[in-house]
Amino acid sequence: MVSDDRRRLFTMSFPLDDRLLGTVHVYPQDEAFAPAWRRLPRPRGKDAVQPIASLQTAARAVTGERLVFTNPGRPARTGRWAGRSVIVTPGPLDGAVVRTLMREWETRLDGHDGRDTLAALLQLSDDGPQPLSSLLHRDTMGRIAGPRWAFRVAGWRLASVLAAQPFPLDETLPALRFHLDSEGDLLAW
Repeated sequence: MVSDDRRRLFTMSFPLDDRLLGTVHVYPQDEAFAPAWRRLPRPRGKDAVQPIASLQTAARAVTGERLVFTNPGRPARTGRWAGRSVIVTPGPLDGAVVRTLMREWETRLDGHDGRDTLAALLQLSDDGPQPLSSLLHRDTMGRIAGPRWAFRVAGWRLASVLAAQPFPLDETLPALRFHLDSEGDLLAW
């Protein structure tokens, strides 16, 4: 929100309705995926990139989609997909592309000897787009609760809405155009 003092910008928290939250595609993985994931080599060292992070980066680069792979080694304990890893995207995935991506990523892991074990285990059918709001609820204290990834996905959606229209700053300046990066964050220059 822009204040009357044109030199300051204030933000505030506000509820997002179903339209602003948008929809997601959720691809739950079955029980066979987590044990295979746990057999992947783990990088060592304080600056080592963990497999889940490198996979997400590769997937975003290849698909052009903002997406989340939840860590199969640390699945959610509650909710619709408790105990299971999920892949979450704002749009549908191309199964052939994702399987190829998984195969190429896994065979290049250091210390994994070029093995391909995960691509065949991927579950890439979903129930179509689901309203993100259907995955959120209020806890006993009245706070919004849901899977951790849901809040990041809500941020993507809101960022894409903001990026769709230039933001007027001042009558003497051109409107500021936002762009989305591969993480779903807003960029401006």
